[in-house]
Amino acid sequence: MKLQPFLVEAVAWSLDRLLGKCVELGLRCTDPPAVITPLLRCLGYNEYRVRRFWALLEEAGSPLDIELYRYPPLSFSLTLIHRKGAVAHLRDGCVPLDELDCKTLGDECIRTPHSHMLYIYVGGGLGQAQVRVNAVRLLHLLHRRSPEAAERLLDAVVEAAWGRAGPERLYESVLEALRAGSDVLHLVLPLVPSTLEELARVSPALRRLAPLPGR
Repeated sequence: MKLQPFLVEAVAWSLDRLLGKCVELGLRCTDPPAVITPLLRCLGYNEYRVRRFWALLEEAGSPLDIELYRYPPLSFSLTLIHRKGAVAHLRDGCVPLDELDCKTLGDECIRTPHSHMLYIYVGGGLGQAQVRVNAVRLLHLLHRRSPEAAERLLDAVVEAAWGRAGPERLYESVLEALRAGSDVLHLVLPLVPSTLEELARVSPALRRLAPLPGR
């Protein structure tokens, strides 16, 4: 399933805002939601678009798995999970928190009892050996190594979703992020792509979002 450009944009800008707060406040950001309704409002989306965001997610189904990496028999996917319930967030309402950061911030963390939440995970593996990590945490770790790579990656995802830039920009941004974490990735992945062609070959998600012409 190809996600609507608006949905991709809203998720990317939410991640960008959340990542900025992780850095600014020195948060761990181990397992927060990537998107909550107040965050969408803080990003400037009106009530119609906020409702449309959650409606599109409900139409897509939850959990929604998007295969990021396939090198048989190994596979990793991006998993979007839509939940409703109590959510912890900063007092200003914009930025969601996990339980560890909520405890650290004390009175600056408050809870809203009924809220939409979108959690995003990267997970997969081989057979029974499976791992799952919150995508916000991964972006935070990438930002520590290369703030520019994290920012360019989110920008490129949005541009590709709307078709405002050629696919090469997105592929180059992904390769830059992979290079930043290559020492760890080589311990996990049998092939860490280093060219556009290798990346297209192992990433079904990229081939759908931004196919390389003639390749």
